[in-house]
Amino acid sequence: MLGQLGVVQALVEASPGVQRIPGPHDFTLLHHARMGGAGALFGRRIFPVADSAFYTSGSPTVRVVFEIADGNVTGLRIIDNEVILIATRQAG
Repeated sequence: MLGQLGVVQALVEASPGVQRIPGPHDFTLLHHARMGGAGALFGRRIFPVADSAFYTSGSPTVRVVFEIADGNVTGLRIIDNEVILIATRQAG
């Protein structure tokens, strides 16, 4: 629903109180709305834990790690107790 403020407003108007119901990750619609804004990544704020490594609000055990070579991002790893995704930038 990121960027669809009108849709969210219509949903709340049609079902007052829905903004306080916990979703599948125990976060309410209101919480998600508050977490957006400057510094948000896909609707979540990111926090550094090391050079080129971050965690997102709502998922403190998940790490997003950027692989950097010569000042350029060459890859990305997402880790949740074990590596669950590895992406590598291809030339061209």
